[in-house]
Amino acid sequence: MAHVMHTQILYHVCEYYLHRMGPLHLADYVGLDTCLFIMEGWVKDFPDERAFVVPEILREKVKKNELGRKTGKGFYNWDGDKRGDPIEL
Repeated sequence: MAHVMHTQILYHVCEYYLHRMGPLHLADYVGLDTCLFIMEGWVKDFPDERAFVVPEILREKVKKNELGRKTGKGFYNWDGDKRGDPIEL
């Protein structure tokens, strides 16, 4: 349950600073498989850059085919293009 609260807090902080989407919302919208592909490329191309680390939860979600908006579930539940509540991690 704590992870769900963190997702909501992150979303509201981004909203406060006038970002239309928080980072998890954006990742879900783009597609978690796409995010994983990009991040793996960064890790490969910049192996000494400590900022480029692929979170294990991203790999797990892609493996379970929880790709975000395109599959209806990622870090949030989706109904078409409409973002629903965050999922429990």
